[in-house]
Amino acid sequence: MTTRLHQMVQVIGLATGGMLGARVTERLGIQTCWMTILRRIMALPTAPVEEVSELGIDDFSFRRGRKFGTILVDLQSHQVIDLLPDRKKETAAAWMRAHPEIDLVSRDRGGDYAAGAREGAPQATQIADRFHMSQNLVEAVELTLARRRCRNPKRRCSSLIRRRKKGGGAIESSHRVCLRRALETGSGCL
Repeated sequence: MTTRLHQMVQVIGLATGGMLGARVTERLGIQTCWMTILRRIMALPTAPVEEVSELGIDDFSFRRGRKFGTILVDLQSHQVIDLLPDRKKETAAAWMRAHPEIDLVSRDRGGDYAAGAREGAPQATQIADRFHMSQNLVEAVELTLARRRCRNPKRRCSSLIRRRKKGGGAIESSHRVCLRRALETGSGCL
C-alpha cells in the first residue's frame, strides 16, 4: 500500500467510519475492506490528554454483553479522552489520580465509579449524568403515583412501596402494569 493510498483510506475512514467507508472506497475503485479502514483509523496517534476539569465516566461494551470497559469524556470539549480496559474502581481511581485538576465527575449510579472518584479525585464534586437523573425522576414519580393510587394498603402495591423505601430496587414490572391500568381507568391497584 502506497503512502498516498494509506492517507486516502485514513481520511475516508475518519469521515465515514468502517462500513460506509468500505462502500465509498469501492466506488472510488480502491480495494479494501471495512476492517482495514478501522485498523488504519486505530493506528493514528492519539492526542495527549491535557487538563481535564470536568470528566464524564461511564461503561461501554467492547463485545456486546461480554467484555466491558470504561469511557472517559471531557465534558467541556465533548471529546473522548481515554478508554480504560475494565470497569474496576482501581483503574478509574488510578487514572483520576494522574489528573488532579478534575473538579467535576459526572457518572452513573454505580458504586464502582463513585468509589473510584472518591479515591482518585477526592476534591471533585460527583454528579449523576442526564440519563440517570431522568431515571431517578421516573422512579420517584412512579413511587409517588403508586402511593397515591393504591386504595388498599394491605395489598401488593403497599408492600412494594415499603420494599422500595428500604432499598429493595426498582418497582417491579408487574406493578408497573398495575399502576398503568390504574392511571388509565382511574381505579386503584388490584
